[in-house]
Amino acid sequence: HTLIVRPPHDDATAARLDRLIRTRPGFPPPAVVGTDRAEAACRAGDAELVVVALADGSEDEALDALRRVRAACAAPVLLAGP
Repeated sequence: HTLIVRPPHDDATAARLDRLIRTRPGFPPPAVVGTDRAEAACRAGDAELVVVALADGSEDEALDALRRVRAACAAPVLLAGP
């Protein structure tokens, strides 16, 4: 499955990604977690792809989450923003 990591104060990008993945035939619904739970979700889950969603003003937090996710997860990681 896909794991979407969203910023806590603005999840518009994560919501668009969620809708995009849900409309694709054959793709299971993604799991969506906040940046504070990203590392734990990677370690606990079986994500095949992790998408870290950017939002205006949350770049530093997203980059920190990206570093933690890459260290905790063997799945490919994609950074997506507005």
